[in-house]
Amino acid sequence: MSKHGIDFVRAAAIFNNPILEREDNRYDYNESRLIAIGMAKISIKDLHNQDFNLWVETIKQKIEKRDFVDMDWDNLLDEIDDMGKSEKRSLESYLQRLIEHIFKLKYWESERERNYRHWCAEVANFRNQINRLLKRNPSFNRYLEEIYSEIFVEVLQVRSLEFDIPDRIFIKLEVIMQPNYFGEN
Repeated sequence: MSKHGIDFVRAAAIFNNPILEREDNRYDYNESRLIAIGMAKISIKDLHNQDFNLWVETIKQKIEKRDFVDMDWDNLLDEIDDMGKSEKRSLESYLQRLIEHIFKLKYWESERERNYRHWCAEVANFRNQINRLLKRNPSFNRYLEEIYSEIFVEVLQVRSLEFDIPDRIFIKLEVIMQPNYFGEN
């Protein structure tokens, strides 16, 4: 198949269209074999599910050429939407980890001495990742403010099971995002 420049995904696409079949009796295969001839054209919509990378390349080429005939708008819009959701999930995850490590530095006294440098490095790393996302997506600043309290409370509830944290604690977002803040009072 490689000598014809076609892969199995595209070859299998012939079965989505009318085909001509005949028995292959060129050799004694000790089994029944068929030769099928058909059109291997695959729709862009089907390509999305069968070879995602090829679908991305095809969509990119169509956009570059301003060729919007038979464009797979539904899947393209879904993928764009998923990209935004993925970036938001990353922001939420980095924020959660940042708060967790601030709590560890501030309240997990029995482990602080042994892990202090590592936890400080993690805090700096998560803060940097958040700032990188905010730089690429300035509109996420508003989203960060919207989700902060909820994530803070969730982390507080979970980490309170691991070590003692005061019940009525709250650290403002502006404080936790300060470059030199590592849980000090």
